[in-house]
Amino acid sequence: MLGGVSAALAGEVINFNDCWKFQVDLNESDFVPLGRSSDSWKIIGDLPSEPRWGAPWRMFDQCPTEGWDSGPDLDFPVHIAVDLGGKIEVAGLRLHLGEARPEKYEVYLENTVPVKPEPVAVLASSEETRRGNTASGAIDGNPETRWCAASGKSGEWLLLDFGRPVASGILHIQWEKNAAYQYRVDGSLDRQTWTCLSDRTQAAEPRSQTEEPLGQAARYVRITLTGAPKGVWASIREVGLSASICFEEAPVISGAFSEDPVQIITLPEQSVRQVTLKLLSGEHPHRCRINELELLDGAGLRSAVGLRDQEPEPAPDLIRALSAAYDDSTWRTLNLPHDWSIERPFNAGNPAGRNSAYLPGGLGVYRKTFTAPVEWENNKVTLKFGGVYMNSSVYCNGEFVGGRNYGYSTYVVDLTPHLKFGQDNVVAVRVDNRQQPNSRWYTGSGIYRDVTLQVSDPVHIAQWGVFASVPSVTEQQASIHIQTRLLNETEQLDSAVITQTVYAPDGTEVADGRVEQVLAANGAAVLEQDLAVKKPQQWSPDHPALYRLVTTVETASGKTD
Repeated sequence: MLGGVSAALAGEVINFNDCWKFQVDLNESDFVPLGRSSDSWKIIGDLPSEPRWGAPWRMFDQCPTEGWDSGPDLDFPVHIAVDLGGKIEVAGLRLHLGEARPEKYEVYLENTVPVKPEPVAVLASSEETRRGNTASGAIDGNPETRWCAASGKSGEWLLLDFGRPVASGILHIQWEKNAAYQYRVDGSLDRQTWTCLSDRTQAAEPRSQTEEPLGQAARYVRITLTGAPKGVWASIREVGLSASICFEEAPVISGAFSEDPVQIITLPEQSVRQVTLKLLSGEHPHRCRINELELLDGAGLRSAVGLRDQEPEPAPDLIRALSAAYDDSTWRTLNLPHDWSIERPFNAGNPAGRNSAYLPGGLGVYRKTFTAPVEWENNKVTLKFGGVYMNSSVYCNGEFVGGRNYGYSTYVVDLTPHLKFGQDNVVAVRVDNRQQPNSRWYTGSGIYRDVTLQVSDPVHIAQWGVFASVPSVTEQQASIHIQTRLLNETEQLDSAVITQTVYAPDGTEVADGRVEQVLAANGAAVLEQDLAVKKPQQWSPDHPALYRLVTTVETASGKTD
C-alpha cells in the first residue's frame, strides 16, 4: 500500500474510498418555527391559486421550493387569513419569497375576546319606501319589519357595514317568504375588491331562513338576489351575524418587503387565534407567490433575527484547504461514501425544510494524500466519482482538474498532468450544498458514492467506450453487435488489436472475435464487430442468465487495456 493506494498495473481500477480527511461549514438553523404542519391550522377563505402546484396550504408544508402561487389573475390587495385553531403566542412572521414577490403589506391580529358584531350601517340597491320597507328594517331586530327592493328584477342587493373587519362567523338571513331564493354573498374589506363568500345561485329548495359561513375576513357583506320564483321580490326580514371573531380595524404593523429572499416581520407579542397578512401590492400586478410562511413565538423571533443579523462565525479555512501544502492533521478521517447531512440533528428550522428531512447543507472539503508510483509515469491516471452532491470541484496538488455542478451524475477527471510520480500527491474535493432549498426530495451532502482511480495505457478504451446490443435472438442463435471507442493519447501512430470474448453464465467461453485498427497520433476510432452465440440461454426473472463480455486491447508493447 502506498498512501492508502495499492500500486496497479496499467488497465487496473483501484478503490479510492479509504482514508480521506474531511471538514465542513454547516448552514444549520438553531430555532424551530411554530407548528407549521399543525392540522388545526387553516387558511380562511378561497385565495386565488394556480390549480396544480400553487395551493395556499403549501405555504405551511415545510417545503420552501413550493408554496402558494396565485396564478395570473390576482387583483391586489389580497388577504391571507390564518386560523390557528386556538390561541397561540405569536411574535413575528418569517416569509420565504421567490418570483412574483409581494411588495407592501399590513398585518392584522384578532381581538382577544370573541364578539358579536352588529352592522353600523346598511345600504340597498333600491327600497320600497312607499310601504316603509327600507334597508334599516332588515337589521332592527324586529321580524315584523323588512327590507324589500323596489322591483322584482334580479340583481337587487343589500349591503351590511360592520364597521371593522370580521374574521369569521355565520350570516343568518330570514327571508320574507318560504321560497327558492337564488343569491350570492360577497365580502370586502374596502368596498373595492369583492370576494364570493357563498354561491346559492342554483338553489332550488324553498326556504325562509338560510345560514352562510363567512370563510374570509370582511368588513362589508353584500347579499345579491340572482333569481326567485315568479312574483317573489328581493325581501329580507332580518339579517345578522352569530358570535364571531373580529380584527382590529387598524393593522398592528405595515411596511414594505426588502429584496432579501427571507423576510422577518416583528409583531407585538400576544396570544392570538387568527393572523391576517394583507398584501397591498406586488412586483407583478396580477400575480403573487410566497414559498413559505412561518409563525414565530418570542424565542423563535429572537433566534431568527439573530441568525439574520449576526456576524458569521469564522468558518474552517476551506479555501486554503484546496492547496496541497495545507495542514489537515486535525481534520476528521473517514471512508467514503459519506453524507454529512444525515449526521446532523433534525431541525424544522433548517433552510431546506421538509425537502431535505429538516437536515442542513453546507460547504465541505475532502482531502486525500497518496503516493503515485513511478511506474505510472507513462500512463494515464483518472479519478472517477460515482456521485457528489453538489457543485463539486476537484483539485490535484492545488490545480483545478474538473468537477460537476449537477449532483446525480458520475464523472471522471484526469490527474495525469498534475501528478508527481514517486512522491506524495493531494486530491481535494470541494462540495458546495449551501444554497437551500435546491431539491424536492432528500439529497444528502457530500461524496455519496464510490470513488475509483484508474491507471490506463495511453492506448486504451475510452470511458464508457464499449456498447453492446443484441439485434436478434432466437433459440438457435443470438447476434451481438459491439462498438468500441479506442483512444491513442500519444504523439505517434500506433496499431491496436481488440479481442472481445463472451462468457456464458457458467464461465464457459461461447464466442470471440478480433479486430485491428491503426490509430493516428492523439486520435480516436470506433471499432465495430459482430459475434454469434449458439443456443443462448435467454434471461428471465425466474432464470436470470447473465452473459459477460470482456474486451482487451493489445499493441506492439503488449496488453494495454
